[in-house]
Amino acid sequence: MLKKSLFLVIVLLGMCRCTDNFEEINTNPNDPVNVDAAYLMSSVIVNTAYNLTEENVGGVMGIPSRYVTRVIHNGDDTYRWDAESWGFAFNNLINNEDLLQQARAEEDTHLEAIGLIMKGYLFGILTDTYGDVPFENAFGAPGENYTSAYSRQEDVYNTILGYFDRANALLQEDGRLSLYAAFDPMFEGDVLKWRKLANSLHLRYLLRISQKNEEALDTMQMILNNNDRYPLILSNEDNAFLPYLGVRKTDSSPLGSYDGDFYDRRPSKIFVDFLLERNDPRLPVWVRPVANPDAGTVDNNEYVGLPLAIFGATNYNGTTNHLNYESSNYSEFSSVFHDDSNPLFNAVIFPACETYFILTELVEVHKLNYGGTPAGELYLEGIRTSMSQYRVEAEAEATGYYTQSLVAYDGTLEQILAQKWVSMLFVGGSETWFDHRRTGYPVFPFGDLSIRDEIPYRMPYPADEASYNAENYEQAIENQGWSDDSNYEKMWLLK
Repeated sequence: MLKKSLFLVIVLLGMCRCTDNFEEINTNPNDPVNVDAAYLMSSVIVNTAYNLTEENVGGVMGIPSRYVTRVIHNGDDTYRWDAESWGFAFNNLINNEDLLQQARAEEDTHLEAIGLIMKGYLFGILTDTYGDVPFENAFGAPGENYTSAYSRQEDVYNTILGYFDRANALLQEDGRLSLYAAFDPMFEGDVLKWRKLANSLHLRYLLRISQKNEEALDTMQMILNNNDRYPLILSNEDNAFLPYLGVRKTDSSPLGSYDGDFYDRRPSKIFVDFLLERNDPRLPVWVRPVANPDAGTVDNNEYVGLPLAIFGATNYNGTTNHLNYESSNYSEFSSVFHDDSNPLFNAVIFPACETYFILTELVEVHKLNYGGTPAGELYLEGIRTSMSQYRVEAEAEATGYYTQSLVAYDGTLEQILAQKWVSMLFVGGSETWFDHRRTGYPVFPFGDLSIRDEIPYRMPYPADEASYNAENYEQAIENQGWSDDSNYEKMWLLK
């Protein structure tokens, strides 16, 4: 972990230096590395990981995952969502498109593969979040006043699934990725780890589309049948993540000292109660106990989560000042998240535990075969991998965590998705929201101020689209059979 943090510092410093003498370096005939492409690769990886985790922790996209309850700004918690910018993805996609163009011009198959992986990942999140999105012709020529038609979600999905497959194939060819190791802050030019990410993302999106695509299950079985051809992320050593450096706001924890709203974001009641009910050793890692449990007026537990969308949230449980730890009778997130940099909190794109829970669902629910491994073993390995990620695996074993009735495997999708939910805390891209929409699990409660007893299906399109891309915006709404741009309209994936 220390090595990765130091490596990221070097990459970021290198990115700055490259821009200082860019013209000289980029035209050096003796340098086999295209610094322009290297800089773009670094920028896309770093900004994607940080931006999406910020969205999941502090943005509206994180609200339906139900890890966080807002104290003051609880309009988001009531699901009164306004249009939000999609710049968190498109800004990185613009740089990524430049990376792809340069990689193809130089016939650099490995850089092209990385560009395809990042493009598939980002467009996957966009279409999962909004529905139909600008895709096929999303990028105009520089300087153009360009507006783009929206591609249908089904077409977006079919294309990005091909990106992951193509990337895995390209990375098996001879290439120059090792030359770019100094510019790769996530995997340091490790081709196998990039292949594992491509295939793991491929599984993620195939599972998401499986109810709409008859071939998805067959494709997933093909992947499971050939571990050599389709390696997966199965160890925390292979996790796709970036550590936070804590040097400035952009590379610090979104719940750290640079964020003025961290007192407003509290662990939710459903999240804390789930951990308490199972005596989960991750609870004290993630959540800070209240200063004086006996002062609570409705909950005297050492750990108290804040209910969703309630009246008088600032005074819940007898709290007199939620901005002061001693006077607040509901929990904060722990120093793991409040530190600007902490080895236990990273900007995660894909964790190994997710692979195991995907495999569990495929074996248990869809009756696929993964080398004969029972679903229950895959389920337990998913939990163990998460425990290991947060360094509490020994405590989990010693306290009998896995054998208690609420944790021991019962073969239900509800249990699988509940453990996946808690293990996927703050994974970028709101994966647990997307799982909930797909399956209905976990079952989340609603607050007195919630406008509906139903979690939204999507985000409304950015307001600029209605103003500056009105014709295509209106056509997208019509194509999807919607009456308006509501967050309760169902996209193709959910119909």
